[in-house]
Amino acid sequence: MKLVILDTIKAYLRLGRFHSSVLTGVTPCVVAAATGVTLSFYHYLALFIIGIILHISGFVFNELSDLSIDKTSD
Repeated sequence: MKLVILDTIKAYLRLGRFHSSVLTGVTPCVVAAATGVTLSFYHYLALFIIGIILHISGFVFNELSDLSIDKTSD
């Protein structure tokens, strides 16, 4: 049972390309810091989380739209 759960978690992490999501999460924070406007830690945290969510949703959308292509490319 434990192995099935770990395999499921690994599959979701691979689907969302989580290994590179930190760079995408940092991008809105860097842009916000470059504007010169002072933001609180919580605003930067929210920007970071939004960046990660958009990163993951973009890659999931890409995988879903490529399903028909992937089936024929075997």
